[in-house]
Amino acid sequence: MQLETVTLLNCRSALKRKSSLILKQDGCCKTKGHVYTVFMKVVVLMPAYRAGKRVVETFRKIPRELVEEVIIVDDKSPDNNETFELAKTLPARVYQNERNLGYGGNMKGMLRKALETDGDIFFELHADGQYNGGDLSKVLAALKPTDGMLLGSRLLEGGTAREAGMSLIKYVVNIILTWIANVSLGTRLTEFQTGFRVYTRPFLERVNFEANSNDHLFSFETILQAIYHGFTITEIAVVCEYPPGVTQMGLRKGIKYTAEMLWTLARYHLARAGRKDPVF
Repeated sequence: MQLETVTLLNCRSALKRKSSLILKQDGCCKTKGHVYTVFMKVVVLMPAYRAGKRVVETFRKIPRELVEEVIIVDDKSPDNNETFELAKTLPARVYQNERNLGYGGNMKGMLRKALETDGDIFFELHADGQYNGGDLSKVLAALKPTDGMLLGSRLLEGGTAREAGMSLIKYVVNIILTWIANVSLGTRLTEFQTGFRVYTRPFLERVNFEANSNDHLFSFETILQAIYHGFTITEIAVVCEYPPGVTQMGLRKGIKYTAEMLWTLARYHLARAGRKDPVF
């Protein structure tokens, strides 16, 4: 029986796109007397802002044997180039924006760079060390062929939001906003506000992420884009830490985000009803 190595998430895609790259994720499918060994080529995306030495610590936790490439982009951190210079010591592709673009603006540029690679899976891992790159093995085990995204939830059973230091008010607000979104969308996600996010190539090639916000709303918009275009979303429980110095959303930005989130939900339903919207 002939054995071939291919590089996508399922047999149908595998038959269209073959590669001789090293096996990264076990799995196989059979068709017409052939066995196709299927794996996912992973690219890690590390957006960085005032991360300092945490960019190095976060990088070291990435299981490199599962990763083809790491891309780090410093969003013009106001730290005398400390984050950027430390990132350049790592075996990764490192860039710095000419000006601060905001979280969403930085992610758009990173996703453009990601699509220039031949990666299949793109793991967004913030350089501040809140999430553990070692959870990548759990990601690869959980991803399904129909997924557009995978989210690491701090609120799923096994997550450690409160134990890790999330304030009670943020914990409650997170639960309320998630409940509102689930009721509106008919979904059952346990968290929409997580920073642990994984994108698949079919999803990124389908949606117009360039139309999304340049701010934190970007992450919520991508989830709605996945749902709108019929992709599934998988969740896994993750541990989140809140080390000193990590940038967090303040009260004013939190109120602004909540208002924008509610308006985005309204826009989603208007798009479903036929109104043209560049995000959807």
